[in-house]
Amino acid sequence: MSQNTAEVSEAEIAVHWQEENYVNPPERFVAQANLTDKTVFDRFSLDNVPDCFKEYANLLHWYRPWDITLDASNPPFWRWFVGGRINASYNCVDRHLAKYKNKTAIHFVPEPEHEAIQQVTYQELYVRVNEVGALLRDGCGLKKGDRVTLHMPMVPELPITMLACARLGVIHSQVFSGFSGKATADRIVDSESRVLITMDAYYRSGQLLDQKEKADVAVSEAEKEGVKVEKVLVWQRYPGRYSSKTPLVEGRDFVMNEMLSAYRRRQGRPRGNACGRSAVPDVHQWHHRKAEGMSAQHRWISVLRCGNVEIYSGHPSGGCLLVHGRYWLDYGSLLHRLWAAGARRVVSGV
Repeated sequence: MSQNTAEVSEAEIAVHWQEENYVNPPERFVAQANLTDKTVFDRFSLDNVPDCFKEYANLLHWYRPWDITLDASNPPFWRWFVGGRINASYNCVDRHLAKYKNKTAIHFVPEPEHEAIQQVTYQELYVRVNEVGALLRDGCGLKKGDRVTLHMPMVPELPITMLACARLGVIHSQVFSGFSGKATADRIVDSESRVLITMDAYYRSGQLLDQKEKADVAVSEAEKEGVKVEKVLVWQRYPGRYSSKTPLVEGRDFVMNEMLSAYRRRQGRPRGNACGRSAVPDVHQWHHRKAEGMSAQHRWISVLRCGNVEIYSGHPSGGCLLVHGRYWLDYGSLLHRLWAAGARRVVSGV
């Protein structure tokens, strides 16, 4: 099929370029900014590094203050806020409850667009994060320092699972949902994860894609490399309905939605659990239990970067949450930083 083409000069195209135009914000918008003090450029000059970052750190909740702001004695292994104890999940959720518990923490617009938009408040987020944390800890035996791989799409269950891991001190490696089962296996092997958390299916470009199918490939390929995945936890795209054509593997695969529903139904009564471990404490008690303070050097995110070179790296809680300071001055939300910290998921906040 032929196409009609016409030659257009660069000057004619340049008429439509808008990159060099300036759009000044309204005065009303400027007045409500978190940062209005112009001396900030002096306070955060190179001459004041690293002590100037104390101002950012003081915006966070610390279980124990740090002794050294930046230890640069062993480059390139710099350590931020040495001696400090902090919890990423607490800073993302708990500390907002007193003032913002009824404010939207996650605004999720699903695909397809005709489906209902989900609004998750900070109070609801707090409950859901603690429920998932209880399941991971008592249902699957995960503890501080353990590693899990997340192969999940952009759904509310993703940040909820991430925050639950951070609450326990469990290191998570989030794999882009579009990656293949083999690519996921590579990341399972690199992180030595014994638990894989995924979803049965998800929408992309109007199609409902089978995600569980990739999980089976990932587990199989990882085992060939010497890393055995003990459990595969599967979130349902539509709670109460399994949307994958790939069957669950008995004894290995568990549906997260069903496990959480069982926990809620049996609150306050002695019970076992779907993972075959010891009885699980009342989930409601978790809703009133503070997150444990972790060393500022404790990793909470592990990333295997893709490109010409693959580098396995960890994000310490202290240094990772440090970015909250600058972001709060601009936008006012720590939850947004889940995106910039390597999770690549935008989450709304205060």
